[in-house]
Amino acid sequence: MFEQVRDAISVERLRSYLQACGDELGPALDLYRWNHDIAGTLLRPLCDLEVTLRNALLRQLEQVADPEPWWKLPVLLSDIKASRDLDRAQQSLLRAGKAVTAGGMVAEVSFGFWVSLIGTRFDMSLWRRGLYRAFPHYRGPRKALHWDLQRMLSLRNRIGHHEPIHHRHLAADRRTVHRLLGYLSSDMQQWGQDGDRFPEMLSCRPAIRRPRRPTGR
Repeated sequence: MFEQVRDAISVERLRSYLQACGDELGPALDLYRWNHDIAGTLLRPLCDLEVTLRNALLRQLEQVADPEPWWKLPVLLSDIKASRDLDRAQQSLLRAGKAVTAGGMVAEVSFGFWVSLIGTRFDMSLWRRGLYRAFPHYRGPRKALHWDLQRMLSLRNRIGHHEPIHHRHLAADRRTVHRLLGYLSSDMQQWGQDGDRFPEMLSCRPAIRRPRRPTGR
């Protein structure tokens, strides 16, 4: 049965698991399944982070853009990538027969768009004009905050595409996502930890038994 499961998943997708398990298929499949399980426990706080981040940034963008809609801010429209992301969001709403509203636009643009607003290219035009207020419990440099957000964006994208994360320092990833949530909302951080199954799943990581290498004489 293991061979049929391997073929259904594909050797290419299982490569990192096989390498981690000394090319033993059974343990590799156990690690593959655990990878999905632990990813699910991380996806919940990552979703909390995305929603909390975009809503916190939205409130600040609306103040900067007032009285115009936030997605018509000249600084966003003059940025090639941001302008493209916003245009795609508007076109998606129109194709679905929906009105282009603040709530609709927030839902349509990606996590990556919101993380990009903390980047260097918006430092003077947005961060210093008010976006820093979205993080009331953070006092460090913008670059460090952006770096952590990018790491969590990368983790979320890997999970979303069913990629391996078993090789990462997952306990550190969990601490980072909850720390970022705390910068935005201490209440959200606390609420997000209720019922968190991550510690339980981390303790269930399959034991990897690498085959013994022959010793030379």
